[in-house]
Amino acid sequence: MDGSIRALHVDDDPAFAGLTAEMLETKGDRISVETVSSAGEGLELLESGGIDCVVSDYDMPGMDGIEFLETVREGYPELPFFLFTGKGSEAVAAEAVEADVTGYIQKSGTDTFDLLASRIQSEVEDHRITTSYRQYKTVIDSLTDPVYAVDEHGVFVDVNTAFLDLIGHDESEVIGSHASMLKTPESIERVEAHIREALSTEGPNEALLEVDVVTAEGDTVPCEDHIGVIESEDGRFDGSVGVLRDVSERERSEAYRRELYDVSSRMDLDTETRCRRMLELGRQRLDLADAKLVRIDAESGTHETVIAVSDGTAEGQVADLSETYCRRVVGTGDPVAFHDAEAAGWSDDPAYEEYGHACYVGAEVAIEDEPYGTICFVDEDPRRLSFSDAELTFVDLIGRAIERDLERGRAEEDLERRKEALERIHDTVSERDRSHEERIRRLLGLCRETLGAEYGVMSRVQGDEYRFEILDATGDAVEEGDELPLAETGCERTVAEAETKAAARLGEDPRYEDQPIHTEHGQECYIGTPIYRDGEVYGTVCFTSETERDRSFSEWERVLVELTGQWVGYTIQQRADRKALART
Repeated sequence: MDGSIRALHVDDDPAFAGLTAEMLETKGDRISVETVSSAGEGLELLESGGIDCVVSDYDMPGMDGIEFLETVREGYPELPFFLFTGKGSEAVAAEAVEADVTGYIQKSGTDTFDLLASRIQSEVEDHRITTSYRQYKTVIDSLTDPVYAVDEHGVFVDVNTAFLDLIGHDESEVIGSHASMLKTPESIERVEAHIREALSTEGPNEALLEVDVVTAEGDTVPCEDHIGVIESEDGRFDGSVGVLRDVSERERSEAYRRELYDVSSRMDLDTETRCRRMLELGRQRLDLADAKLVRIDAESGTHETVIAVSDGTAEGQVADLSETYCRRVVGTGDPVAFHDAEAAGWSDDPAYEEYGHACYVGAEVAIEDEPYGTICFVDEDPRRLSFSDAELTFVDLIGRAIERDLERGRAEEDLERRKEALERIHDTVSERDRSHEERIRRLLGLCRETLGAEYGVMSRVQGDEYRFEILDATGDAVEEGDELPLAETGCERTVAEAETKAAARLGEDPRYEDQPIHTEHGQECYIGTPIYRDGEVYGTVCFTSETERDRSFSEWERVLVELTGQWVGYTIQQRADRKALART
């Protein structure tokens, strides 16, 4: 299955429907939109298959959005469905929630399309994960499931250990007893009805039935019973065999997943609160003492607890990565878990020796495909049983939900930084009472702070020589007027190719790892753009640091540097023109 999303949009306003399709396909690069003008056409398109989600207006002739939602739910109970309407009221919202709408979003400006596109991608992804998970979990996956056999009278003739573990009886109590000792009367009736059907000429020989099993403690356990009829060679009924699946854990898992989806979609909560609540859900689901979101710096080997949901771990605590279990998670892509450190042979692990955690499960977290850290759940006491597939899937779902939340939070922060930076730059270039050099220096400082760099430079390049013409820096490695061979700077490539160049980690970039800017001058990150006078490269505007960045330069950061270079080049050209005019 590829990552594309096919969305059905139902709206009787052709102009708005066209705008919505264009905006969603622009905002969500994986989204393609099929547009129809009525709920009836929408139902026809749904029946043709391949639709990943539905976006519908409310106020439509024939069948309104709520009626359409209710109809869709009859055939597609879990398909993501968004009511996207300009008719906002508490009554409509309440009806939508009652009809099990995935999202209720009012039409209120272009920002709404960002939210809708984000929700579509998030909910479709979650729906796909859930669907894949259910398909994967077949009724019978191994003989470790409870298995039994009864004769033609319904008397147990054989059971396995897993069956005895489920019911809590000894084998001697079960063999020779009737199935009614363990199954409720309603369950026995369903099984007998299937057997009668199977013995008919048209009935199937096997079926999946819902039964309730009563344990030795008197508890009722809901199960799926995959039952098959045994017939002799002459067609006589010889009994039946069945494989039981305890679905109480599945029902519990589904309840937790629904709650996770509810929390992750709460746009009225901030990122930290949502992450904290999701970690708490994981802690409850796994029944472990501590849950953490961890920031890992592999370069420095540090492990920082960003969010802790526990009694024993302090937020902001920094540890040596080599002394934590999380080091085993980094780079794996899958959850790492053990329920008993000693049984798993990890008793000599530095993490066990340092913290005494006997039980651990962790999953990697990345932001925009760059490593961030982990989520992990730990306890000083071992678990009796290993982590189930359902539990590991839930941990992975939490990790992916937190990734999306952190990415949204980073995007919001970047947007705010961009807005603030552009406002400050505008104010600076508008300060006519300051000299040309003062404004450039202030502009370099503003960009340097925004980028988190240590050095901001406007250079003059003449041939193979590079001069630090105007400088704003936190360090004192260079001063204004200093000169270097162009080949010893990161700007050599920027000048030669006459375009913006950037590298967040020079030591890992084949373009720069062996260059003097890194090997001799100790710079670890660089971004620069050429500036022009009379159509020729005059020099550069660049920003460097002696420390690596934790992420690549974003597109808007590149634009910020380019705008700065363009303004500096414009002012240089303007001064040159004025001087030329004065000489005539």
